[in-house]
Amino acid sequence: MKAGCKFYTVKALIDTSSRENSIRRSLVDKLEMEYTEYKEKNRLECLDLSFLYEGKDRLVSTNGDDVFNDFVVIEKPKADLVLGLPWLWLRGAKIDMEKQGLTIYGDFVPFCEETDSSESKETNDSNHTELLEQILHFLAIDKSLYPALFVSRLWYRCGAPILWKRIELKKGERKDCTRLKKFMKIVRKRQKPVYSSNLTYLEISHYRQLWDKKVKGIMCLSPNIVHLDLNFSTGFSDKTLNRIAESYPNLKYLNLQKNEYVSSNMGIITGEGLFAIARSCHKLEYLNISHRTDICELSICKVICSCPRLQHLSLSFCKITDITIKEIASSCFNLKYLDLEGCGNISKEAVDQLISLNPNVHVENFVPNWVHSLNNGASYAIHNLARRLGIPHDAPRDVASLDNFINDELSRRLDCILARISPRSGGRLYNTWHSVDNNQNSVISQIHRQPNRRSPRINFGRILADQVEWYRSN
Repeated sequence: MKAGCKFYTVKALIDTSSRENSIRRSLVDKLEMEYTEYKEKNRLECLDLSFLYEGKDRLVSTNGDDVFNDFVVIEKPKADLVLGLPWLWLRGAKIDMEKQGLTIYGDFVPFCEETDSSESKETNDSNHTELLEQILHFLAIDKSLYPALFVSRLWYRCGAPILWKRIELKKGERKDCTRLKKFMKIVRKRQKPVYSSNLTYLEISHYRQLWDKKVKGIMCLSPNIVHLDLNFSTGFSDKTLNRIAESYPNLKYLNLQKNEYVSSNMGIITGEGLFAIARSCHKLEYLNISHRTDICELSICKVICSCPRLQHLSLSFCKITDITIKEIASSCFNLKYLDLEGCGNISKEAVDQLISLNPNVHVENFVPNWVHSLNNGASYAIHNLARRLGIPHDAPRDVASLDNFINDELSRRLDCILARISPRSGGRLYNTWHSVDNNQNSVISQIHRQPNRRSPRINFGRILADQVEWYRSN
């Protein structure tokens, strides 16, 4: 290629599938040539070429100002110079499909399957890889990614990192137990898997032998975890929480919920371990420490104060009081969900103040502390009835208020049942409801019915009434 007295030799690609000629922008800048904009594309109008093939060099005429001689300036074309159909048409090139080539200026040039440009090849490979990764992501959502790894090396190279990003191990069915054993076997090996550092989401649930040593192996294997779910898993102690705090400062999700009916199996989580989390994991958005009764309220308050990004907090059956609720109100402005099931030492006033300061928070399973004047059985029954009937958390939970609410709820539901009963079904109800008095046993005394065997839906009222009678007898 000629520009003044200088010559630039480049490789050109004859592309019979291209409807325009193109040239690399960096080459035009090197030639110091000006180009104009035409139809929203930069075009170079004048270009002198010398065609060199198999050692023969000859000057190519530009045929004046013919538009078919124009070259579109592109940042990254397939080659430095791409000669498309317009250029070939002007030169009278003849395509011979039998010989798989074309004749230009008396020389026969054979077709090639791919270009020699390494940059073009890398671009195509990257495009194919991106497309394949998108397909494999959909297979991962459908949990069908693993068989796809055996298709080819490219599929394995693209699919393995995706497969290692999210691992869910639930000790339930036989298949899940097998996967959990295989993962633990990998943890015990000294050789680290290639893609283990890609792991960011890990769930190990219902595993009773998750000792501190095993958790240490997991942390050495995967240093980039941000979602850690150890739901109903036991065996680990404060050592594990200290390692979590050291290894995962970017942790966003932590689930340490324990089954209330399962012992800790030599692993006890106390406030010391949770305090280590508070000192390090300031990006925490989800925390569940339900049934962790060994954690003191002071440690819980330190975590709440140190993690202002918390959005979900589960404190079921933890030993907390109004002090924790006040700390939440003053520190967790992003909180959206708070579970207070079994936390009986919290007053309604404290929860109301929390909601007034943060109206976006949803308080779940809260029962005010005044119902504890009853015995434990009655309190438990009131709590269950409140949940089943959908009583709002801020509604009074004393016996009289519950009685009135149950009266209204039973009346509404029985009216719905009566509306559905056809006269032909033979179902009968006698003396369904009378006026409601203030007697605490009015619900039981006012339900009198004669169920028909062909109307099983009527039994709902009797079952709910039996539950009311049971908690009153306690």
